[in-house]
Amino acid sequence: MSSDRNQKEQVLTNFNPTPNGVSQYLKHYGQTAEEQIEKNQAAIQLIRSWQAEKPESTELEKQQAAFETFKQIVDENRDSERKLYSSL
Repeated sequence: MSSDRNQKEQVLTNFNPTPNGVSQYLKHYGQTAEEQIEKNQAAIQLIRSWQAEKPESTELEKQQAAFETFKQIVDENRDSERKLYSSL
């Protein structure tokens, strides 16, 4: 728990409200670290809801099959010495 707090404190310490002088064009960019954290809450909640979802086993099987097909296609279109997935 304390590592989370230290991490948050580090983020707050390193926060730069004017990155490269373009903050006027970034309407979603907070002026302070606290404001930015508040603006990020909707995205954080969305990601947490995705993480909480448990896909059905049939969906997992479909995803795995699609990934296997993807790996095969990628390797078929690469030079023999530059295969990405054949060695896995």
